[in-house]
Amino acid sequence: SQSIVEYLASEEWPDPLIKEVTPALVDLLNAPYLAESDATQEERQAQATAEDVSLQIPDDISAELLEGLLQELPMQTEGFSAAIQSLIDGSGDIKTLEKAQRIAHTVKGAGNTVGIRGIANLTHQLEDILILLNKHERMPSQALSTAMMNAADCLEEMSEALVEQTPAPDNAQEVLQHILDWINRLEKEGIEVLDKEAPVEQATAAAKPADGSEEEAAEEEKAVPTLRVPAPIIDDIIRILGETIILTTQLQENVRRSSHESEELANHNAMLQGIVAELERQVEMRGIIFNQKMAVNQSEVFDPLELEQYNELHTLTNQLTENVVDSFEMNRSVEYDLHELDELLFQQSRLHREVQELIMKTRMVPIKSITPRLQRSVRQTCRTTNKQVNLHLKGTDTLIDSDVLSGLLDPLMHMLRNAIDHGIESRDERIRKQKSPEGRIDLEFSREGTMIVVRCRDDGAGLNQEAIRLSAIKKGLVDPGEELDEHDINRLILLPGFSTRQETTQVSGRGIGMDVVNSQIQSIKGSIHIESEKDRGCLFELRLPITLISSHSILIRHRDQILAVSNHGIIQILHPSDSEIMESEDQLRCRFGEEILDAVNLEDLIDMPGDRRAKPRETRPALLIEDGDDRKIVFMQEIMDVRELVIKHMGNYLKDIKGITGATILGDGSVVPVLDIPELIRNQGKFRHTLTGQFTQTDIRESLPLALVVDDSLSARRSLAQVIKDAGYDVRTAKDGLEALEIIKKKRPDIMLVDLEMPRMNGMELSSHIRADSETSDIPIIMVTSRSTEKHRKEADNAGVNVYLTKPFNEDEMLDHVSTLLN
Repeated sequence: SQSIVEYLASEEWPDPLIKEVTPALVDLLNAPYLAESDATQEERQAQATAEDVSLQIPDDISAELLEGLLQELPMQTEGFSAAIQSLIDGSGDIKTLEKAQRIAHTVKGAGNTVGIRGIANLTHQLEDILILLNKHERMPSQALSTAMMNAADCLEEMSEALVEQTPAPDNAQEVLQHILDWINRLEKEGIEVLDKEAPVEQATAAAKPADGSEEEAAEEEKAVPTLRVPAPIIDDIIRILGETIILTTQLQENVRRSSHESEELANHNAMLQGIVAELERQVEMRGIIFNQKMAVNQSEVFDPLELEQYNELHTLTNQLTENVVDSFEMNRSVEYDLHELDELLFQQSRLHREVQELIMKTRMVPIKSITPRLQRSVRQTCRTTNKQVNLHLKGTDTLIDSDVLSGLLDPLMHMLRNAIDHGIESRDERIRKQKSPEGRIDLEFSREGTMIVVRCRDDGAGLNQEAIRLSAIKKGLVDPGEELDEHDINRLILLPGFSTRQETTQVSGRGIGMDVVNSQIQSIKGSIHIESEKDRGCLFELRLPITLISSHSILIRHRDQILAVSNHGIIQILHPSDSEIMESEDQLRCRFGEEILDAVNLEDLIDMPGDRRAKPRETRPALLIEDGDDRKIVFMQEIMDVRELVIKHMGNYLKDIKGITGATILGDGSVVPVLDIPELIRNQGKFRHTLTGQFTQTDIRESLPLALVVDDSLSARRSLAQVIKDAGYDVRTAKDGLEALEIIKKKRPDIMLVDLEMPRMNGMELSSHIRADSETSDIPIIMVTSRSTEKHRKEADNAGVNVYLTKPFNEDEMLDHVSTLLN
């Protein structure tokens, strides 16, 4: 200590230690410090309270710290859910536990820093459980994994609630209590308690990471700095970029026109040079003759051959020749400049495309953001149907427009429920067929050009084509003697209201079937392809366009009208020699390769007059159109060009025009409509099996069972409505009994979920009113409340409540009650 003090007091330091304090510093350094080696460990919490799960933001918190938490929390909670999910499906290992522990530690630290008690407390207990598991290199039991998965779901809901500034989820206290029970049990009884529980099933060969290689799956995600930008600003940037692309297109058109005019001017200069040369020759000839005549009349010093004689005509001719040559050289310079300008515009267009891709990425989200909801839907459906199914996801890092993803979520969940309910056999039947007892569904996402491709494949029994055909005959959709190939039979399940079941269930069909998926996919300009193999499973392939500022389109001309055709559904541009027309009395057909396809003229689709020149079809170009599994040839008058066009919406006064995607502005400033030929064909009803008709989004929603959620708490109302909606129901909400009655007057719900304590009209009064009305007396009512006394239960029973649930409720139990009451 003396040496340290002397070193610090050396004069070599810019600010040496003051000599007066050196004795005291030496004494302090020599003083012993005895730490208590047997310090008492902090006592573990045993009971969770409402304050422990509070998401209240402190008033004195730094806005910068809160902003950082709101940016990072959603990604962290999604990563934690993914890690726990991999433990449940058997693909995780010790490294997965370590990753989950690191994420829990990070989220706990962020929650403590900002002062969000609910997040900090839950992640603290989860981290302690993961520390114990990692310390003993033990995998969690099935029950512990399920509890941790519920906690991960709760963390994600807390994250959403924090962003939306709403209270914590209703089941947050129950989830925290369950985790507390587990950590206390592990600390008191030891890690050996897991031996008494059913272990998590270990990974099989099919449970390896689906996305990329094992090395890529094991690589940790690197933190990337993010910047939150309001959505309206991004929309304005996209709008301005679209305008710049249009201006660049107009500039390119002007350059092309100027280049064409320059070529015409060069040709004109060449002709003018020839005329001037002939003029010059004529002037020379006439000058020689004139000089010879003058020489005869007058005596000249020099002969014309000895000295040329010039006059004013010679001077003007020479000036004209020089000007023509100068004009030719200037035109060559203009051509060079136009060529350079065209190159620059090409480079600018390339940069526009790169900027467009970058801007669109700000609106795009990875598909993995919805995978927790897909997995939850599979778990709930398996529990309802008493089946065991593993969901394998691939390509979830694929980016997709958030609006497209939002429209895709419901069809995906419906397809998964259908696959489990209709496709996957029961455990006993699978064993009898020598299949794995557990079913398998592979859900794969990929990007092909400007399309997002979704493939949903199951290993079930496949489509019962004979049952489908008989049901179609019974419904009058096909004639008994009509021959249908496998493709036609598979497409029948997409017809509105088609079902092979006599009784409906709450899981998937409910008498609606895959028509819901088909209609919603078509609403976002997508298509469905179906393949099925008996006892081997079924494949549904969805193709969806990626939302872009611009897209490749074909410019066509019909009479004097220029039209644009979007690339949706276009497989190939056909020349007149590519197909052979086969006309019949009722239908125009074409032979294309080995196929015989239906054909139609474009003017018949858009209700325009035909070609006034009566040009034979054999000399007209055509487009091969594919919509799902249907293929058709569309003849048109002339194909002018293929261009990258910016498609703009038609506005509120011209919206929802069937077959019109929008409008575009060409380089010359003209506005032309953009046609969607597959939609035009569907609305003309030309295909053999029309799949859409007038089946709109509103009709789809109305065909689903309607659940009315009544609760005065916004967060409780939203969370309960989300659970019901994810289960495949249409949901309406009301904040009290009087508002609920107004909704019931407009449309009668199939089931009601009501709170007890509400302003204006509470749950008891609402239930009594419903039972007193003969038109609504049979509506099932589930009361969800925090009151758990016997008195409240008895009053609810007297009011006509069918099921009485107390908060926090179990989602699976509640959905079971809903299913029982509706069936």
